Amino acid sequence: MIRSNAQDGFISPTATGIIELIEQIDQSSLEGKNVLIVGADASLEAPLQCLLQRKGAVSLVSPWQSQQLQNKVE
Repeated sequence: MIRSNAQDGFISPTATGIIELIEQIDQSSLEGKNVLIVGADASLEAPLQCLLQRKGAVSLVSPWQSQQLQNKVE
């Protein structure tokens, strides 16, 4: 959840943790990458998309039930 302006407001610690985990695993910048968010609810999806955008990534959202997840990341 983002409160107030995303630059100076409260951003979900869960979303922040996800970004930190991705950066630790990948060891490279998120800038220019496509990120697929699968099955997130709105309270996580919005702040995660905001943080990804601030890092220069493009995010796509899909429900768990999607039959063609692989096609979304190609």
